[in-house]
Amino acid sequence: MRSRFVSRLDNTLGRASALAALVMAILAATAVLLYRAGPVSAWTFNWSCDSNGDIVGTLTVGSFRGTFDIYVTDHVPGEGDWIEIPGSRQTVNATSSVVNFGPLDISNMRPGANSIRIEQTATNEKSQSFHPCPTATPTKTPTN
Repeated sequence: MRSRFVSRLDNTLGRASALAALVMAILAATAVLLYRAGPVSAWTFNWSCDSNGDIVGTLTVGSFRGTFDIYVTDHVPGEGDWIEIPGSRQTVNATSSVVNFGPLDISNMRPGANSIRIEQTATNEKSQSFHPCPTATPTKTPTN
């Protein structure tokens, strides 16, 4: 026969184990929610196309300070990946909450690419995808 002490000890340990499991589950769920939520103040990309068809703009980085790269990726329909456009990478240094960038050269975009986006190496944040800039067309000058 089991003593009362052993029975109470088993009962207490069982409750403690259940409570510990519950606490771990709550902590794990909280960690997942925080991970999915991302940073409290997301970075903001503002961009435009310059007269050469390259991308220029600003990136609002909040309190982040440091050096990182910014670059452009392209997407070809039917292919799942976004691929960095060769020659579009630029190193920038965030010394304030707004970083100027560009021009980012997108002339080496893959044939058939219909979307591009701006990415950077400091976090996993990236711009929304957008249509490529129109390329500059040379101005024809009349000949005499």
